[in-house]
Amino acid sequence: MFILPRTNEDFLKTEYWDTFFKKRGKEAFEWYGEYQELCGVLHRYIKPADSILVIGCGNSTVSSNLYDLGYKKITNIDVSNVVIKRMQQKYGKSRPGMRYLRMDALDTEFENASYSVIFDKGTLDALFPDDTPDSTNRISRLFDEIDRLLKVGGRYVCITLLQEHILNFVIEYFSQKGWLLRVCRCVEVEKSRADGSRMPVFALVCTKIKKLPNIEPFFEISMDDDNVMRSSKENVVKTVRSIQDAEIVCSGLSKNCLTGAEKEAVIEIARPSDKSTRYTITVIDPEEPVNIEKMTFAAFVVPFGKENEWMFSSTEGRQILRQNCRADRVAMISMHEGHEYPDFKGIQEELTDTAIKLAPIGVTARGEKVMFLTMSVSSADDDSRNILARDESSFSGKFIVEDVIEDDEHYRRLIFLNRGNVIQSEVKLKKIGDKEEVDFNYVSCEYHIPLNIGISLAICESKKQKCEVLILGLGGGVLTTLIHKFFKQAYITAIEIDNKIYEVAKEHFCLKTDERLRVCIDDGLQYLTRSVKEGVKYDAIIFDVDNKDPTIGISCPPVPFLKMNVLNEVTRCLSDTGIFLLNLVCRSQELRKETFEKLRAVFAGVVSIKTKEDVNEVLICWRKNLHINKKQLEKATENFYKCTKEQSIVLPNDLLPIIDHMENIKL
Repeated sequence: MFILPRTNEDFLKTEYWDTFFKKRGKEAFEWYGEYQELCGVLHRYIKPADSILVIGCGNSTVSSNLYDLGYKKITNIDVSNVVIKRMQQKYGKSRPGMRYLRMDALDTEFENASYSVIFDKGTLDALFPDDTPDSTNRISRLFDEIDRLLKVGGRYVCITLLQEHILNFVIEYFSQKGWLLRVCRCVEVEKSRADGSRMPVFALVCTKIKKLPNIEPFFEISMDDDNVMRSSKENVVKTVRSIQDAEIVCSGLSKNCLTGAEKEAVIEIARPSDKSTRYTITVIDPEEPVNIEKMTFAAFVVPFGKENEWMFSSTEGRQILRQNCRADRVAMISMHEGHEYPDFKGIQEELTDTAIKLAPIGVTARGEKVMFLTMSVSSADDDSRNILARDESSFSGKFIVEDVIEDDEHYRRLIFLNRGNVIQSEVKLKKIGDKEEVDFNYVSCEYHIPLNIGISLAICESKKQKCEVLILGLGGGVLTTLIHKFFKQAYITAIEIDNKIYEVAKEHFCLKTDERLRVCIDDGLQYLTRSVKEGVKYDAIIFDVDNKDPTIGISCPPVPFLKMNVLNEVTRCLSDTGIFLLNLVCRSQELRKETFEKLRAVFAGVVSIKTKEDVNEVLICWRKNLHINKKQLEKATENFYKCTKEQSIVLPNDLLPIIDHMENIKL
C-alpha cells in the first residue's frame, strides 16, 4: 500500500496527512524511532513538571508513554483532522488532561510563553525538504512561533536527520537569538533498526536564554549518553557531516563487495573529545568478487607500533593478512600515537558497534558475532621500536622520529601523527662500530625512483654541467640527499616551511648542506612567485609537499599547489629544457582527473609513473618547446640505473625492472 509521498512537497499538504492516517488506520507510525529507543534522550531533556507541546504529533505513542510515567501536562497538535479525532477517541478518557488539538505549528492559538518544552519528532524535516526561499521562510515562521511559545529557560527538543541545510539554518537562527544549542546522537534508534537504514538520527536541543550583549553563543555536542562537550559552530557541522558520511560508506559496504581496483576502503574513527584520529580502519575485500550475502567477516587489531610494517601498510600484505584471518572481508584496525588505549578486550568493546556496521549484510542477517583477532607481541617485539624524538609544530602538528626493527633490518622514520601515522620520511640504518648511521646506499621509498628518473631526464635534456633543481618540500631531506648523491651535476635549492622539520632532517636524517645543496625556510608558493619576478630559472622543479588537511581526497600536494596560476608560475621558472615533477597521492578520481586536465592545459606533455606498491604517483611534465618520447625516458632511466650501480646503491627488488614497465607510462 503506497502511503509515503511522491514528492517532498506532499509533506506540506494537510490533504496528504489526512489520507496518510486514513490508510494507516490505528497502527502508530513512528518517525525516527519508538519511545523505547528515544526515552534516554527524552527523560534527559524533558521533566515531568514541564508543560509540553508536541507539534506534528501524528499517531505516535510517545506522548502516551510519557503521560503514563508522570508527564501530565502534554498538549498535542497536528494539521490532520483525521489523526486528531482518532487520537482524541483513543486517549480522551484513558489519559485525562492530555489534549489533542487540530492546529498548524506555524500559527498556533496559544498565549506567549505557554510552554517549557516543545517536542518535535520529524516535523522540522517534513516542513524543510530543501533550502529554497519558500522552505526557509516557512521554517523562520515555525521557529518564530517556537520562540514566542517557549518560556525563558524552555527547550525545543527536535528528533531529526539533521541534513546539511537544516543544521546550517538552525545554527544561524538560534545563534542570532543567543540560545544554547546542543546536538545529541540517538544511538539507540540506529541500533534498533531492522530495515537496514543507516541514516543517523540526532536530537537537537535548543534552550531559550536571554541574549546577552557581547556574549558569543556557544554550542555543545554529545555523541553518546555520557559525554557532553562544548564545541565551536564549525566543529558541530564537521562532526555531524563526518558521521553522516561514515554511515553512508558503512551502508554501502554492508550491501556491496568492493569491486575493481578498489578492494579497500579506509575509515577514520575519532571521539568528539579527540583532536586527532583514534583508529584507522581499513576494510579489505578479496580480489575475486564474492556473494555479499555469503561473505565471512573478521576484525583484526594491529598491535600498537606495528602499523607501518609491510603486512599492514601494503596492499599485498593486507591481502595476505585477510587470507591468514580466513575471512572474506577483514576490518584492519590501527591505533595512533597520542591516545591511550585499553587492553584487547577493551578495544573490542569500544569498536564492536562500528565493526558490525562494516560487516557484510549476510553476517548481520545470520546473527553472527564479529570475531576480533590480533597477534601476540613478545617482549622482543616491544624492544623493536625506539622513539628518538617527539615534538609538535604549528605547520606539521604532532610528529615523532622512531627507530624500528623489521625482519632484522633497522629503519628510521619521521611520522606525522595528525595524518594517520603517515611515514613522511624513511631511511635504512647500518652499523658502523658501536653506532648506527643512515645508509644512503639504500633507497627505501619507492616513489623516489621515478622522481630521480625525472631528474636524470632533466640533466639529459639540459646537457649542462650545472643543473639547477628546486624542491618544494624538504621533510626529512631523504629525497634531497639522494638527488645530491646520485647526480653530481645537480645544484639543489630545497624549500621547507617548517623549521622544526628542517632541524629533524639535520639531526636524525643526516642532511648536510654544501655548495650544491642549500635549504631555505620559506613558504614554497611565495618563493616560487618571487623567483618568477626575479627571473630565476630551474632545470627541474619538484613538488613533494604533503597536504595537512586529511578531509580532502588528495594527500599530496596541498590543493593550492595545483591552482592554474601556480602551474603557470612553474612554467615561467623552468628553463627551455626544464622538467616539472609532481608527487601526487590522490584517492579522489575526480580530483585526479581535474589535476591531469590542468597539467595538460599548461604543459606540452604529462607522463605518469606509478610504482607497484606505493600509493604515490609521479607525474613528469615538460614545456611546450620540448618533445619527449619513450626513448628519451628509457635513456634517462638507464642513466639513473647506471648511476646507482656505480655508487653501489641498493634499490627495492621489485623496482629493478622498472624499464620493463614502461607500458604503464601514458604518453
